[in-house]
Amino acid sequence: MLDVTDGLVHTETSLDAPWDARTPWHGQCLGPSAGGAGLSPTNPAVWEYRVLSDGQPVQGPECPLPSLLFELPGTSETFLWDEFPDGTVLLQCNAALDAVQRPTVAYSTAAGTYITYYNDLLAAWHTFSLGTGARTPVVALDGYAPVHGDIDVTVSYLVDTGTDIELRIRYQRERYGTAHLVQDGLRSTDMLRTAGTTHEGRFTWRFRRAVKLE
Repeated sequence: MLDVTDGLVHTETSLDAPWDARTPWHGQCLGPSAGGAGLSPTNPAVWEYRVLSDGQPVQGPECPLPSLLFELPGTSETFLWDEFPDGTVLLQCNAALDAVQRPTVAYSTAAGTYITYYNDLLAAWHTFSLGTGARTPVVALDGYAPVHGDIDVTVSYLVDTGTDIELRIRYQRERYGTAHLVQDGLRSTDMLRTAGTTHEGRFTWRFRRAVKLE
């Protein structure tokens, strides 16, 4: 859920099941208000999205023929996004909307972890890999405190380098082309759960950490 009351604006999957069993086929994200009113840095609208498989609810841990249905609760605003590359079968999916209501979608498949976004230079949707060892991607709009003076969409994810576990982040303003190191020395059992900006303007991350009991 979007934990606005706790001062954190982020995208988070359901906690109805243990992490291992969760299939995040629905979520919430920040975005523009209804009627084309634009995106307010201080009071963004909360959208809901559902992942569909060939137009139907996903059944099971994999999602072939995926698309995303975005809806703004309490309004008639809704739209379908289906710009995944042909042949994509999702294992995990996370999304956010930018200031003009275009989704940025990060997702995992059996082949790797990817991001799809609208590249304004190409005037087309563009997909690329987040690299070897990337996992648990989270997309979040920097809604309350604009990054470097502008509202931005961020993609955070963990990377297993073989010798270390790193937290990295990419920015829409850079067309997600540069992976910035946030922190290293994390544990192999860590799972990135959420990311977002607090009311105090700090960008934060939440993790789920498995602890082995002796």
